[in-house]
Amino acid sequence: MNRNFLPLCAENGDGSGFKKEKRESENQNRPRFFWIAFAAIVLVSLSAGQVKADFEFAAGRLLKKGELRGSIFPKTEETEFLILSGKFEGSKVTTKNYLWDDSAYNTFLKEGAVATLKINYDRDTGEIESVRIKGYSRGKTVILFFAAFSLLLFAVIGLRAVPVLAALGLNICLFVFALIPFLKSGFNPAAAVFLFSLFSAGMTLSLITGFSKKTAAAAAGITGSIVLAWGLTFVFMKAAHISGFYSEGARRIMAMARAGNIASIDFFLLTVSATMLAALGMAVDVSVGVASFVKELHSERMDMRAAELCRKGVSVGGDMLATMINSLIFVFAGASLPLVLNAHICGIPLLRFINYEAVSGVIFQSLLASFVLIFTIPATSLAAAYLFAGDTARKKRISGESV
Repeated sequence: MNRNFLPLCAENGDGSGFKKEKRESENQNRPRFFWIAFAAIVLVSLSAGQVKADFEFAAGRLLKKGELRGSIFPKTEETEFLILSGKFEGSKVTTKNYLWDDSAYNTFLKEGAVATLKINYDRDTGEIESVRIKGYSRGKTVILFFAAFSLLLFAVIGLRAVPVLAALGLNICLFVFALIPFLKSGFNPAAAVFLFSLFSAGMTLSLITGFSKKTAAAAAGITGSIVLAWGLTFVFMKAAHISGFYSEGARRIMAMARAGNIASIDFFLLTVSATMLAALGMAVDVSVGVASFVKELHSERMDMRAAELCRKGVSVGGDMLATMINSLIFVFAGASLPLVLNAHICGIPLLRFINYEAVSGVIFQSLLASFVLIFTIPATSLAAAYLFAGDTARKKRISGESV
């Protein structure tokens, strides 16, 4: 018999300990498969619910191109494409390729190359009105890269990759097809992101770890940390007069809102919410790690009290925190690298540099997102210690009263 099973069989001579653990494992797996099926249904329904428009993007293969014309920029070349996807698949279209003096804005194509085309058409007649080249076609490369990622994931963790990929796909679709439309409609960004965070974290934990005390402890820790960190983020960013207009695309969105094309959006709340969203993934990692440690420690030391379990969980979580905070700060630092390089080239003094709203915003985002991780560890440790040690204490008290 495997030595890992000896302690379980030793509890009861008939091996009921092993049967009990097997039943618990099966009970945890049933909801997990349910959530995987539910995730597949949601993905299909969200994908099918896209808004119809009078244009579409499609891949097109360059069949031939003419000579470069023009003595000044932009220069043009006549091109002919075979459409490879979409409702006009198989059709041949012609369009001009505009080439500017800055190569970063150009799409250089050779015959046989595949480009992304924007096809405008009449919705009533279904005829193509115009075609524009919108850059290189990268879809196949992205799909191949994701396939390599999936294969590597299966090679490392086996079939456990199925719920991981299901959670990843569901979160991406919920973000694109649920959260973004809510924000576009003018829904409060803080409320939208908070609800998305709770649902996303709960779904991810349920898919990956199943329904258990460990999942409940991790969910409680994430919820508590998000609430506390969101409050601190709101106070500090408000005190620093961070408006959120430095974000990429903010001014264009504001212009569209003033024109009445979309609902008005509170960019301060949007920036605060984005900070919380950035830390959500790491908060899930930390919470699961701490809850797993407390569970294993409790299974080895059933007599350990809740206070001691909580203290041990915080101690182990501290080691995880040290590396994750650095990782989180480097993520924000990497995103602002061109800004820092530009300031160094222009010789901008440090005091002036950190007072730019864009720079102050990134600093606050990196530090305040770290608050989520800091709060997650004690919150998860406390919840896990209460659920495991508290449950054991209650069972002992009940058994003592019955005797």
